[in-house]
Amino acid sequence: MILVTNGGDPDAAYRIARCVQNHYEKFTVCVSGICKSAGTLLLLGAQELAFSDHGEIGPLDIQLAKKDELWGQESGLTVMTALSALHENAQDAFDHFLMSLTARSGGRITVRTASEIAAKLTEALYSRISGQIDPIHMGEVNRSMAIAKEYGKRLMGKSKNFEDETLQALISSFPSHGFVIDREEADGRFKNVRSCTVDELALLDDLDSFALSPSASTWMRFISDDILEEDLSNARAQDTTILEQSGVDGTVATAAGDLQANGRVGNASVGAG
Repeated sequence: MILVTNGGDPDAAYRIARCVQNHYEKFTVCVSGICKSAGTLLLLGAQELAFSDHGEIGPLDIQLAKKDELWGQESGLTVMTALSALHENAQDAFDHFLMSLTARSGGRITVRTASEIAAKLTEALYSRISGQIDPIHMGEVNRSMAIAKEYGKRLMGKSKNFEDETLQALISSFPSHGFVIDREEADGRFKNVRSCTVDELALLDDLDSFALSPSASTWMRFISDDILEEDLSNARAQDTTILEQSGVDGTVATAAGDLQANGRVGNASVGAG
């Protein structure tokens, strides 16, 4: 599977990966260009990853709609990171106040009294910030972040191409949703990672820009002559059938299509002769 995507619905990505796992003994994903977000989730179902020089995957942090914004999105890690930073800063502030009071008092203030004063100072400094935390929103974020984890664990059962540490790293260890994970880094996190073969590179070269970045346009083309020859054979058989069934008027079906030898597909029409 050549996979080029900015991401999308994680449920759909999981269903696609599950479907391919159930119908093929070996599943290889060719990462030829951008393969982010839900695309990374999908390739967790593959037993093997093949990277081109332009290939890159990304983290699995879930994207959530921003409050009171129509189109804006934010990473589910934003809330968790903010909470972690608040905890660390509050702890550092408490330690600083406690040590400072103890040292400067010259032993005249007991540790218990100093800790009570440090706690009150820390509370005064961070209470307004912590008061803005919405517990309902926190619960929503936690549930959303669990989607990638649970889907990843299920796909890992058949792909066996990564461990729990890799899954957890993809979910929470990268600083941004667009962070680039190239072939070298993927090789250190997945069990079966290789470069594209000569034949695969030839195919990617033929696909041109479609193998590098997602496109809104549809592109269809035969990549071998087998289907072309079959279509030409079916067209000749159809012409013969129509000629045999024609009446006195001698109606003849002519192929006005553009079935060229290079495999490109044009529009076929039927006319009367």
